Amino acid sequence: MKTIIVSIIAIACIAVLFGVTFSESAPANTLERQRPTVSVQEAIRQAERYIAENRIDVSAYFISSVRYIETGNWINSYIGKGPYWQVTYELVKAADGGQHFILIYMDGKIGRFGGQ
Repeated sequence: MKTIIVSIIAIACIAVLFGVTFSESAPANTLERQRPTVSVQEAIRQAERYIAENRIDVSAYFISSVRYIETGNWINSYIGKGPYWQVTYELVKAADGGQHFILIYMDGKIGRFGGQ
């Protein structure tokens, strides 16, 4: 316990030397975010349905990630507008490129890019 207290004091002293301050009342620098209207589970279901309906062969792929994206180039694209889920299918055999990116927008529009 004594070692922990000494470590905390040492960190505080170093912080003061470099001009870092600690304050509980400092305002948070955050961006107001909206909860996605489409759940991650529903986004995965929609991506799988899109893959099946468009007869995209993903037999050599797996879902490697699902990300909620609120900024960037695809927020205002030919596929849709606004935030979206990006479901990424990657090849089982490691390769440079070849991913399928399925985009599920909150307004129900779905599209893809990649995978060629």
